[in-house]
Amino acid sequence: MSPFKKNYLIILAVVVLSANEAKAQTYVPFPTDSAFWKTHFVNLFLNEIYKTYELAGDTTIDLQSYHKIYETWTEHIFLIDSLIFSPKSYLGGMREQDKIVYFKPADDTERIIYDFHLGVGDTVASALNSVPCNPFTTITSITDVVLADGTFRKQYTLYSCGSSTNWYIEGVGNRFGPIPHYYEAWGPGTCCFELTCYKDHGTLIYPTTGNECSILTSTHEIPNTFISLSVYPNPFKEACVIDFGKVIQKGNLKVINELGQIVADKTISNTNQEIISAAELSHSGIYLLTFSVGDQIVSRKIVFSR
Repeated sequence: MSPFKKNYLIILAVVVLSANEAKAQTYVPFPTDSAFWKTHFVNLFLNEIYKTYELAGDTTIDLQSYHKIYETWTEHIFLIDSLIFSPKSYLGGMREQDKIVYFKPADDTERIIYDFHLGVGDTVASALNSVPCNPFTTITSITDVVLADGTFRKQYTLYSCGSSTNWYIEGVGNRFGPIPHYYEAWGPGTCCFELTCYKDHGTLIYPTTGNECSILTSTHEIPNTFISLSVYPNPFKEACVIDFGKVIQKGNLKVINELGQIVADKTISNTNQEIISAAELSHSGIYLLTFSVGDQIVSRKIVFSR
């Protein structure tokens, strides 16, 4: 290779790396209007619950300006195939200042929900922990992710004392939605909703694939799953086999107990089956399996008896 060509390639590599670094270092703030988040949860009765959040309009409280956020519930009753709607309600106000995001609940005082100045090893309030078993949790890694709109954003991954891990992303929110679930009075069996999509001014930002991101108005809008899920034996004493009906390239399987706690969280890769053993379950009882591939989710009950 000639010295000229070698120098050219080195310069080109430096330019590309610099461009990517510049993209990754551009901070993306939280939206101020026309934003939409959708979350999903399946309870022990196999009812699918969709909780959506909308950012619309401004308000002033104690001389401080906030962006108003509203929430809506939609529950799909499995046994009778019908929807129950909740009216849109005011949840509180959000504001951001110097890469710190504040939330003012409708009936409580303001608190910090995200601080994007923090680094690896720093602690954050347990509001961002998937299982609030300690008063604080630790940031274990900060990585650059590319979202559906092509923007580079920082993703903060948090240590969890439970069976799952939480994360939060610049300008998006955390694994459970825009507001940490600790600040919403959820009781046993209601944790945890999963963020399925986020749009800003109608543009899909998260996830990187799929586009079903709206409030349900009829059962016909619930996507028909292309996944089959069979379990045998069921009930079981030692182990059961989860059969997906075909080879799954990439998916996620969760096992949830009667309290809504995730007791197993497995990444499925290039296989058509998975085994749940008795050693993974703490006690006899009914557990809920939720299996997801992309934005498709299917659920089954399993019965474990020692």
